[in-house]
Amino acid sequence: MLIEKRSLVQVGDIVTVKLLSGEEIVGKLVEQTTETVILAKPVTITLQAVSDKQMGLSFMPVLGSVEPDVTLTLPVAAMAIKPVATGSNVKSSYIQTTTGLITAHDGLL
Repeated sequence: MLIEKRSLVQVGDIVTVKLLSGEEIVGKLVEQTTETVILAKPVTITLQAVSDKQMGLSFMPVLGSVEPDVTLTLPVAAMAIKPVATGSNVKSSYIQTTTGLITAHDGLL
């Protein structure tokens, strides 16, 4: 059985999970067990119109009534897709949104 290194995630990585309800959640992986996944600073990805003919991704808090730097425990049973590495463009946008830091894209400096 082949396992691609890119698909493996470790504590501290920015990951994406997809819930059975359809939401995609991006966050920093704090801990992963067989029953739960703990994410820091989780946000949901939503589509937002940027023009009449174009859609873009935007981030929204997972829970609107809590502080944005919350850590949430999600049950694995509620996930359609367990944590996977977040793509580089979304990862850069997530880091900028949650920390204010601007990161260089791969190969650009």
